[in-house]
Amino acid sequence: MLSVKDYLKKIAVAVFIGYCFWVFLLVSKSILYNYPPVNSFFLSNGKIAGGDFIAFYTAGKIARTDKTKLYDFHYQAAKRDDILGKTFKVHLPFIYPPLMAWAFSGFAVFDFVTAFYLFTFLSALMAVVSLILLHRLLRPLNALSLCVLLLGVFGFMPFYNGCLSGGQLASIGILIYAMVFFFLKKDKDFIAGLVLSLGYYKPPLFLLFAIALVLTRGRQFFFGCLCGTIVLAALSALYIGPSQFWIYITDASRYTYGQELFTGFQLPVEYGMGIFALLTSLMPSMAWTALVYAVLFLGALFMSIACLKRVDPGSELYNLSYAATVIASLALSLQLGTYDLSPLLVPFLIILLNRSVPARFRWALVAGIALFYGEWQIMKITIHGYIFHLAPLLFAGFFIMLCLSIFQYSRKSSPVTIFKGRSD
Repeated sequence: MLSVKDYLKKIAVAVFIGYCFWVFLLVSKSILYNYPPVNSFFLSNGKIAGGDFIAFYTAGKIARTDKTKLYDFHYQAAKRDDILGKTFKVHLPFIYPPLMAWAFSGFAVFDFVTAFYLFTFLSALMAVVSLILLHRLLRPLNALSLCVLLLGVFGFMPFYNGCLSGGQLASIGILIYAMVFFFLKKDKDFIAGLVLSLGYYKPPLFLLFAIALVLTRGRQFFFGCLCGTIVLAALSALYIGPSQFWIYITDASRYTYGQELFTGFQLPVEYGMGIFALLTSLMPSMAWTALVYAVLFLGALFMSIACLKRVDPGSELYNLSYAATVIASLALSLQLGTYDLSPLLVPFLIILLNRSVPARFRWALVAGIALFYGEWQIMKITIHGYIFHLAPLLFAGFFIMLCLSIFQYSRKSSPVTIFKGRSD
């Protein structure tokens, strides 16, 4: 006989799944009416949502013909116009590492639309396989849980819209965060470090995360990360030459909110989903932004390290600590677009399958996840000229709740799970 409490749990889970399904339908409707989004995919507010693949495809073409001009933004624009015609008014610069251009040179042998579909398929496969492996590590996977997992993945607007319709690279972030966790739990720290070095594709997403793990996991993880980083940096310099690689580094350092990448182009603050973008909008100067950001970064890093060191690496509370560190690293990334929220699927899954989430926090965390799923419907908020998103506030609340949960229950785990499942 089920108790009232058990019934309430089942109702809450059903409501959560129904909410994901509703969001999935809304996203699907938006996508299907505008697919394929070669030049014409727009959100309801008129802002362009698709088209990021154009920059990667252009870089792939340049890598095949004249890689020494890879970071010449005027040449990029001219090359893009040669490929698609002058139908795209906004110049989307390629500012990713040179080896990413080399990877996309393989897609550039196909026509644009074929390359887009191939990359979309690869992106979906990368994300789904990574999350399935993560689920199997945490809990046995059956037909029902697989359906719920797929619903959660394709119902998450940042992934569906950014990766599958815009051709962004955030699926790589999902792969990295999932596989680092997978290998850490298997005590293969060196391989985990090697996988983390793949964060080379967009280092700001992994900065806090990398520092926290290097300081808590020991030498094997550090050497794995160091070896991977050295190899990738050396291959990059060999691929385009040391002088061009230095141009990439200096250009990438300017690609933050409030700075011009080239004349007339800067990363719009209203596109930023992280805490740094919020500070850029609220603070009176860049100096104040940097100061407040540094304090928050160090505070979050200290809390992440404390969480990771406080519990046994084999415990489920360590899993929560890992999730909290991922969330903190994404929240404090210097570059965080809407699509960069996609790696949140990793901590979401860890949290939902965790037996040690305390009763007083677990439903608040589920509610937070649900809000992340619906954040795209709100878009940006403008109050007295200040522009911000709901995401930075959700990040802060999520991280605080996880840390409180970990600290309170670090000496005693609660045998409770949000989605019930058999133990391994």
